[in-house]
Amino acid sequence: MYRLSFVFLLVILVSCGTSKKETTSANLQPFILMDRAAAAQAIVTDTTDGFFDRVNLVEMEIQMKKNFAPGTTREQAVAEYRAFLQTEVLDFTEAEKVKVTAVMEEAKRRCDLLAPGIFPMGVALIKTRINHYGPSVYYTRENGIYIPENELAEFQEEAFLSVMLHEIFHVYSRFHPAKRQKLYSLVGFEPLEKVEIDPNWADVLLFNPDGVSYNWGVTLNIDGVPTLAVPLIYANEASYVQSKNTFFAYLEFSLHLATKQNDGSYLVGKPLGPNSIPALFEKITSNTQYIIHPDEIMADNFMFLTYPWEEGQAPQFDEAGQKLQQMTKAVLTEQ
Repeated sequence: MYRLSFVFLLVILVSCGTSKKETTSANLQPFILMDRAAAAQAIVTDTTDGFFDRVNLVEMEIQMKKNFAPGTTREQAVAEYRAFLQTEVLDFTEAEKVKVTAVMEEAKRRCDLLAPGIFPMGVALIKTRINHYGPSVYYTRENGIYIPENELAEFQEEAFLSVMLHEIFHVYSRFHPAKRQKLYSLVGFEPLEKVEIDPNWADVLLFNPDGVSYNWGVTLNIDGVPTLAVPLIYANEASYVQSKNTFFAYLEFSLHLATKQNDGSYLVGKPLGPNSIPALFEKITSNTQYIIHPDEIMADNFMFLTYPWEEGQAPQFDEAGQKLQQMTKAVLTEQ
C-alpha cells in the first residue's frame, strides 16, 4: 500500500506512560481541525521534543529555500524560520473537513478496537502548504498531525486512513514514554542516556519531527561483531544550494557507530558499512522499510495492526514479523 510520512523517499535510499498533557485533556474532543490562526501558533510550538532548540541552520535554509545573511545568529535564524512556518498553514475547506472528519472517526474506531485509550485525545489536525518539506509529506509535532495540501486536493480515503494511523502512533508514542521504550525494545532499540554527535556530522544533522531524538541505539551483529549503532539522517550540503530546490534532494541516511566514552556518554561517529543494513533488518524484521528511527518502524507496525484490511489484503509477514506484530499488540493492550 502507498504510504506517506516524513521519510517517504528513504525507501528508495535503502533498497500510541500518561503525561501531564493527556491528564489535562480528559474533556477534549478526540480531534479538532484547526483554523489558520490556531495552526500558526501550533506549528512553532514544541515543548516536548525541543525541535526548535535542535534544528540546524542548514535545515532551516533548506526548508526556507534561502541562505541566511552572513553574521545571522542562530536566535535570529530560528525567529525567521518560525515566521516562515507560520505562513505555511492554511484553513481547511468545508469539503475537506467532511472527508477528514470521516477518516479520523474511523481511525479512532480502529484504535479503540485494539485498546480503549490508545487514540490520543485532543489530536490537532493542521493543513499545510508544501514549501517546507515538499508535497505529500505528513508529520507530527506535539499533539498535531500536519497534512499537506496536495494530499487533500488528491484525496484517497484508504491511503489517507493508513497515513493517519501511522501518524497517530507518533502522537501516542510522544506522550507515553514508558510504552514507547517497551515498543522500541521489541526491535532492539534501547535508550542511550547521553549522546554526542561527532562534529563532522553534528552541523548537518536533519531532524525528523516524528522522531527528533537521536538517543536510541541498537546492537547489531555485523560480520560477527556486536556493534552499537545509531541511525542518522543528515544533509549532503553544508548550506542551501539553489540548484537543489527540494528537501529530499539533500537527505541522506546511514547507521553510525556509537562508542561508549569514559564519562558514560556515547560518541556517535563514523558511518557503518553496507552490511549494517541487513543486520538491522535481522532485528526489526522485514515488516517495514521505514528504518531511520525506531518510532517510524513501530508506527508502521501499529498501522498494520489497526488498518481495516479487506479479506486477503493484509500484509503477509514472515514468522519473525508475525511475532513482532503479536508482541506489539501485547504491549499496546497491557494495563
